[in-house]
Amino acid sequence: MTTGIILGLASAFFSALSAIFQKKVLKEIDTILFSLLLNVFVSIYSIIIFITNPKFSTDVYFNILLILKSLLLSVAFYYVMTSIKKLNLSEALPILALSPIALAIVAAIILNDYLSLKQTIALLVIVLGIYLIELPNSDNKFLKPFKQITSKKYYTVFVALGIFIITSVIDKYLIGKHNFPINQVILYQHIIGTIFFAIIFISRKQNFTLVTKGKNLLFLIFLISLFTISYRILEFMSIKLLPVAIAISLKRISVLIAVIIGGKLFNEEHLKYRIPATILIFIGIILFNIN
Repeated sequence: MTTGIILGLASAFFSALSAIFQKKVLKEIDTILFSLLLNVFVSIYSIIIFITNPKFSTDVYFNILLILKSLLLSVAFYYVMTSIKKLNLSEALPILALSPIALAIVAAIILNDYLSLKQTIALLVIVLGIYLIELPNSDNKFLKPFKQITSKKYYTVFVALGIFIITSVIDKYLIGKHNFPINQVILYQHIIGTIFFAIIFISRKQNFTLVTKGKNLLFLIFLISLFTISYRILEFMSIKLLPVAIAISLKRISVLIAVIIGGKLFNEEHLKYRIPATILIFIGIILFNIN
């Protein structure tokens, strides 16, 4: 348990660093180009890791499922990067953190199951947090924050959120239930991501503008790739060692870290609302998931 918690906290830390540096780089270059370069770097690490520990499942069904999941994650990654590029970290990340809650609600509806009193209270706390995120942009009108959240402004966030619901189920099915090799999951995910973004980049006939930006951006993308491979490996390892509720709660600490540090770093407005809002969402996630 202790090892799993340490791994989960380390994953959260690297995930927060990744989001902060992503915001910095995306201010300078195109989302597709950034996504392509990041996936190229992480694919190289994935191949090296796989070669050193070549566990491989040949099960056709699981491999097809993993390919489909990797394609979905590539789409979700694009929408997450788009959200980070156009929105403040303190707006996008807290909502993206809600995928486990959304998954639980969808499951409850499908299974015709009722939420407990504790889960209902947790949802109200989360709703209050989401409300506070948009309150500063709503001219103090009571219902306007809810209209803002459901507007086109957050379209990319909610698309990514929906995809994460599906992929999180597949991850738990493959890794948690069938002990599918983590290295293989990471390898497929980033190689398919590289192919996905390369096809889009070539089809759009974009110029490789990174060269004109100098070497600093390339170095930052290299750093982000190290943070990314680190937090994903640590996350998968913690999922195997911890109950789902604890693993989820630890992972969401990254959002709080990124909002506080990133918000200050990028001089984001309305942090006096959005930091407490993120804390409320984090508390709500913990209350919802812990029995």
